Amino acid sequence: MDIIRESRRPILLRPQKSDSSEMNQYLGDGSAEGADDVVGYRIWQATAAVRAWAKAQRDHDKRRPTCPELVRASAREEKTMGLVTAEKLVCDRCGYGSSSQKFYDEIKRDGPGGRTPVINMAAQLALADCPMAVSSSGFRQMMATMDLPVPSEPALQNLANKYSDIMEEENEKNIKRWIQVMKRVKALKGYKPDSPIRGQADTRYHTPLGNLSGRKPGQPSDSNDATFVEEVTTRNKVIAYHLKVKTCRLCTIYRGHGLEPPPHKCSANTLPQAPIGNEEESGEKMARDLLESNVRASASGLGSHHRWRQSNFQRDGQGAKAESRSRVKHRFANDLVQRLNAEHEAALAQLGMRTRHGVERAMDKAMQAIPHCYAGNHDWCLEYSLVCRHPSRWRFHKINAEARGQINPNPSDCKLLRGAMEMRLGKKALELTRHFANTNKAESVNRQISKSAPKNITHFHTLAGRLASALHSSNNGTGHSVVMKRLAAGIPLSPKSKAVRVLEKMRERQDYKRSYKKEPANKKRENANIMEKFEVYDECRERGTYKSAEVAKPSKGTRESPRKRAREDGTDHGYSRG
Repeated sequence: MDIIRESRRPILLRPQKSDSSEMNQYLGDGSAEGADDVVGYRIWQATAAVRAWAKAQRDHDKRRPTCPELVRASAREEKTMGLVTAEKLVCDRCGYGSSSQKFYDEIKRDGPGGRTPVINMAAQLALADCPMAVSSSGFRQMMATMDLPVPSEPALQNLANKYSDIMEEENEKNIKRWIQVMKRVKALKGYKPDSPIRGQADTRYHTPLGNLSGRKPGQPSDSNDATFVEEVTTRNKVIAYHLKVKTCRLCTIYRGHGLEPPPHKCSANTLPQAPIGNEEESGEKMARDLLESNVRASASGLGSHHRWRQSNFQRDGQGAKAESRSRVKHRFANDLVQRLNAEHEAALAQLGMRTRHGVERAMDKAMQAIPHCYAGNHDWCLEYSLVCRHPSRWRFHKINAEARGQINPNPSDCKLLRGAMEMRLGKKALELTRHFANTNKAESVNRQISKSAPKNITHFHTLAGRLASALHSSNNGTGHSVVMKRLAAGIPLSPKSKAVRVLEKMRERQDYKRSYKKEPANKKRENANIMEKFEVYDECRERGTYKSAEVAKPSKGTRESPRKRAREDGTDHGYSRG
């Protein structure tokens, strides 16, 4: 028994974590580094670090006048506060040790309690608008890669919640300021104070509404955000928005265990069973907010009827057959969009916006001529079309050269094509787009929101703050918005900071790009480049490419009565109809 006990591994009452790891073979030497040396990089405020070091060195020389050594930072005494550290300066020869020195600035606050380091709040400001900040783990990975202090996930989340509340309040103030600016511009243009303004509205969903169409019970999207953009100023500012959220992390955890959640600030403002696609509710909420600011709006965009027709058309057009997904149909759809827009623009230019019934009659005639035009018969175009007339005819740039004038739709295709044209040139569509406006700016804002709140991550507490941060950047520009956000967070930039010049350059560059894209010459070059790419694509496609469908597959035989797939109309659940 004694031999067995001696041969066994000794029992450790207090086991310690082994220093060996699978990563050791990929690490550096480290023999020149002492056990108490500060290794890696640190983020220090320049003035605070220099003054603290000089103060400690003078104190060391005063207490130990015979010691010639310089003080250094001690790794054992280092205190980490998120991205920054407080260091204790020591001397190896005489044993001198200073008090803990903060190498960072703190946000001033009233009352007792800890103060937040400036760089930690500034990091939250930057992360709210950066796509890399999809989660705290991504930011921690970046810090670890650069060998910087890695903040903990709870610390990042707590500070993100704090900044989210600050950003919501700042964005509300900023929107009210832009509303007053819009009113002054409106008065300078000669409009009456109580006259409605033109605008555009659009809604962004966390996930597409058709994801759960005809499948299992569930929510098509757990959140959506609607924005309203005015068209009085040249920059088209966001003056109203509404966020609908169905999820709350704390409620989900408690209800998952069959418990009632305690009183808390719930991030959900919509019932789980409520239809998330009810855009009229969001429009009414934004309208009430505008009326409180004495603003009457007339939005031009897509109504609920048009969206219902469009969703049905897209569901029918998805198609299970290969020919419905062919490149010819996609190219035809792209060309048809340009053709319908061109007919509408020509009607407004020739007849004017006030002749409503005249525009409706002209568009009805154009819809009768377009199918014959794509088939190669231009006899109808001479009398009914406004853009395809002799000697100038529609050139069908988006369609393959061999397919131009050779598209012969059958009666079923003509019926589907008529429905597609009605979505753009029908009476109801013309009524909705009577101001000849579009939703380009609103869709641009949605893309900017997707950068701050990516759709692959579900944000609970900070979604409203990220939305407010994106809208603030859209209204004020990136550079100007950063300066305003830092002031609102209590960390204003110094006038002598180099970052101010960089932000000014960013603002100038952004304004230049915006003006450059609006130049007619640039638009002409972009269209020419697109046409050139289509020609190159057609030429390369004619040479032949490998297709997996052409590979012979073993035949499994044919069934006498093949099963027909039932159509999914998406009406199985009430909350998937919105």
